[in-house]
Amino acid sequence: MNSISGEIDCHVEEAGETDLPWVQEIMVQCISDTVSPGDIVRIGRERIRDIALSEFQRFSNPLTGPNVVLVAKSSTNDRLGMVSIVTSYDANSGEFIGWIPCLFVDPQHRGKGLGRRLMDEAERWAKSKSFRKIALTVNPANEKAMSLYERSGFNVANVGMTKLI
Repeated sequence: MNSISGEIDCHVEEAGETDLPWVQEIMVQCISDTVSPGDIVRIGRERIRDIALSEFQRFSNPLTGPNVVLVAKSSTNDRLGMVSIVTSYDANSGEFIGWIPCLFVDPQHRGKGLGRRLMDEAERWAKSKSFRKIALTVNPANEKAMSLYERSGFNVANVGMTKLI
């Protein structure tokens, strides 16, 4: 159990069974937040939810791991935020890395260092699994997230390209 000083006292721990329904809903929200309104209409909210749930199921499959969800909790065990890390293959380096598909901080607790704390814990976990690199995708229009990731030591590494068909 790790505590931080500052505006909010919390600890970060691996998600337990009682956290899983909350984690599942947050992962649905994380994926939904990255989908364009046009895709929500085209694909449908239920299909997006199905995609998010299949991502969530990776955490319970030992063949895709190691994977983890870390949850920040208050001293009264209220859930304040979470970060998920999954094993992914990086074709550029030819090695397995830690991939962060979802970082979430409850809107009431943003700006209090929880995002940075969760990123630090994700990095610590990835190092403990002998990963040499962690990666994530962020929408460049999300300036607050971009700033957090840059302050956490992330650099722009690839440029994604898409084509409407």
